[in-house]
Amino acid sequence: MRLYWDANAFITLVENGGPVSERLGELLERAFDEEITIVTSELTLAELLVRPLREDNADRVYVYRDLLEAVGTIEALSISRDVLLATAQIRADHRSVRLPDAIHIATAEIARCSHFLSGDLRLPVRPAFNKVDLDIALLDQLLAQLDD
Repeated sequence: MRLYWDANAFITLVENGGPVSERLGELLERAFDEEITIVTSELTLAELLVRPLREDNADRVYVYRDLLEAVGTIEALSISRDVLLATAQIRADHRSVRLPDAIHIATAEIARCSHFLSGDLRLPVRPAFNKVDLDIALLDQLLAQLDD
């Protein structure tokens, strides 16, 4: 199973704590154990580092860089021409989708992810994957699927 995580998923994992963060941690452990693959765009790193850099939080910068650069755990894909072409089509189809969000959606589709994890409720539903909001019940359902 290939799960796409946008920046919201990583922020929730690292900064929020609580049961949703714990479930995301369980998914990350499954990626460490190679039961699933977590995919994201390299754009995610730029999105994640803005606040820690603004706040001069070197520890948080290290945490995010270490997390996304861990070889073999998270597949961070570059923004290729194919991603950009798909991004343009997504924005043409959904006028309200912002460019970074369209890049994430296009990357997930091109990477053939089965699920897209995000806390952004404004993202459109796409036929290529199941959108999973960062909600405890939905994450529990996803984890249960992995146990089947």
